[in-house]
Parts: sequence; C-alpha cells; structure tokens
Amino acid sequence: MAKYRHIHCSFWEDSDVYEWTPEEKYFYLYLMTNPHTTQCGIYQINKKQIVNETGYNIDTVSKLLDRFIEKEKILYNEPTKELCIINWLKYNFSKSPKVKTCVIKELEAVKEQTLIPYLYSIDRLGIDWGEKLKRKIKTKKKNIVVTFQPEYISLSKLLGELILARKPDDKNTLKEQKVGWVNWAKNIRLMATEDNRKLDVIEKVIRWTQQDDFERLNIRSTSKLRKRFDQLEEKTNKKPKESKWF
Repeated sequence: MAKYRHIHCSFWEDSDVYEWTPEEKYFYLYLMTNPHTTQCGIYQINKKQIVNETGYNIDTVSKLLDRFIEKEKILYNEPTKELCIINWLKYNFSKSPKVKTCVIKELEAVKEQTLIPYLYSIDRLGIDWGEKLKRKIKTKKKNIVVTFQPEYISLSKLLGELILARKPDDKNTLKEQKVGWVNWAKNIRLMATEDNRKLDVIEKVIRWTQQDDFERLNIRSTSKLRKRFDQLEEKTNKKPKESKWF
C-alpha cells in the first residue's frame, strides 16, 4: 500500500520556518516525509540512513539534528534510535478513525515511552487509549536523557570539579553534579559543533579560568564559558608581562 505524508501549506508561513536557512527547511521536510516516518510522529532511524538518503555527511547530519533539538523541534533518543517530531500533529492532524487506530498501534510499539507525552496527552484526539497504553504513558512529561559524547561530559565535569574544589557548597554546581553534568554538556556540544571550538582549547580555557583570581568568580557554568569564550581564549593566550628590574 502506498504511504503518503501531507504537509500543510501553513508550514511555509510558520514564523520559525520563515527564519530557517534553505538547508534547515530541506532537512526538516526530510524528517517529516522520509520513508521511515510513522503516523504517530515517532519513528526509528539511524544517522547512517539519514546520510544515505539526504546526501549529507555524518558531521552535517549530527549538527542538523543537534540544531533541531536545540530549537525544540525534535527529540532523538540515541539508545533506541527513535526520533520524535514535536510539531507532528500541527502538520499531520487527522480525525479519521482508521488513523487513530493506526496511531495507537504505533505508540504501543515505541520503545522509549517517555517520548510519547511530548506529542500526546492521555485524552488527545479523543482516543480510547485502553488500559494497556494508559499504564505505559505518564500524564506528566519526563525528561529525556540526551546522550552526549563522553568528551562533552568530561569537560563539563572538569569545570564542575574545579569549582567544587574551591567552593564545595556551590549550589548550582552541586545540582548539575547530581544529574551527571548533562545540562552543562549541552553547551560544550554547541561550542564544539556550532562554534567550531576544538576540545583541547576548551579544556585549556576551562583550566585557566579556574586559576585566574578574577575569572574563577565569573565562570561558574558552561553557559557563561560559551558566552565569553572569545575573550577568555584571548586572555589565556596572553603572555604574562615580564618584570623589569632597575
């Protein structure tokens, strides 16, 4: 049976889409219309498949996925290779009883069930969810555990441990330590993928800021590190003034 994906004309008038680059528009349309999509808006796809079907290399695919995660347009669960298009219902809504039946069947097959509440509430579309699915779906959203490269976590942890070595009761750092540095790793990832910062340079700047009497009081998170990175890198590379003896 032929499979179709309908894109509403209002897609092109969306205020967010209007600001996107041609590359972003093409990639998002691909995510909504590729042959792996499902009726429910959550489907399995790996990066190699995206590479083969779009013609982009793996680095570009990773950057584009990260970009749309940052824009809060998609979620991607690395362990199960499942992608969730958060605005799926905006462009693919249907009241058809057959479609509703299909959606329920597909949602039951979703491996990462915490993705479901980002698209559907228990009573969304007037669906009779059935007790089996109701037990699986929480009415409140859960946080999706985002998988980061170990290097991103490692650099976040480095900054955190240097801060705690000086100030063991720092609340923000302790809070981030409790969740495994995943929020801070997001900024390290953006620095590497969007800002084109080299990881060894990021490490060098982190270590310098926590040794500098002034900057260690200001750089207490990766978001502040990213915001002032150019200035901090310049300071890091500055040679100390030589003492002159008369």
